[in-house]
Amino acid sequence: MPHEAVVQALRVGMQDRSQVHFLHVFDGPWKRLHYRAETPEASPDFQHRYRTLLEQRLKEFVGDPAGVDPCFTVFDAGSYVSGIAEYARQVKADRVVLGTKGRTNLKYMLLGLTVERLLREISCSVPTVKPRSAEVVNVVENAEKPQ
Repeated sequence: MPHEAVVQALRVGMQDRSQVHFLHVFDGPWKRLHYRAETPEASPDFQHRYRTLLEQRLKEFVGDPAGVDPCFTVFDAGSYVSGIAEYARQVKADRVVLGTKGRTNLKYMLLGLTVERLLREISCSVPTVKPRSAEVVNVVENAEKPQ
């Protein structure tokens, strides 16, 4: 079953009769090389195969996007926020639907969420979708805590 964010993005795309872009932002391992020696990871062939595999996995994650015009993109960027923001600007996105992990703890509150940082970078709306399973996990965690 696809992630709830995929379901919601497809629903909105069908309602608006618009194209839906599915994006996977990654940080290519070939950029982590701090020396000039040729390596297999730096070759154009490796980079092409790496991107192709990521795009295939993205399509498998989304499943059948029936009823919408999908665009699948893998985008090499230094961070999720900069990659999503840059891509949204390039395609002039009206909306960016983000899935969340559904976690609420001090670490996430102190570091800030991707969506909060993204809101500072782009001007379009950024609805977030919490996975259904996270709601169940949070209820169970709260039920197990001693009062």
